[in-house]
Amino acid sequence: MPSNGNVIQLAIVTMLLVYSSLAFSAEPAWLSPIISDCDAGMTQQCLSVGVAYTKGELRGKKVTKDKAKAKQYIGKAVKRGQQNCLQGDNEDCYTLGLLFFQGGGVVPADIPRGLELLQRACRGGHARACAWLDNSGLGRAPR
Repeated sequence: MPSNGNVIQLAIVTMLLVYSSLAFSAEPAWLSPIISDCDAGMTQQCLSVGVAYTKGELRGKKVTKDKAKAKQYIGKAVKRGQQNCLQGDNEDCYTLGLLFFQGGGVVPADIPRGLELLQRACRGGHARACAWLDNSGLGRAPR
């Protein structure tokens, strides 16, 4: 039978292990489904994860700010979004167009690139891209 001292030490070690696994878990549970969607190829979800790590929250839920993870997920969103846009995904063209036009954080502003993507989305029939271009005063791309 273990001595009382060994039982106490075992209990302390167990508590420390449980605490450290909770304190240093990779992501909060609420973020896991969004990350899974990102891993499945959903550009907007990758962008949402990147924004969460940039701002330290998403839709009112907290996460520890992490510039490296923000850069990783936003980079994944840009790469996937560009591929999808070239394949005719007008939603991704629109999303990336806004991202490049406005810039900030991980992605520096690139107004010509953003405008080209927004115009591509509009030419593809994306109503919000067309409305954005109309309201911006920059005009739509010629068909």
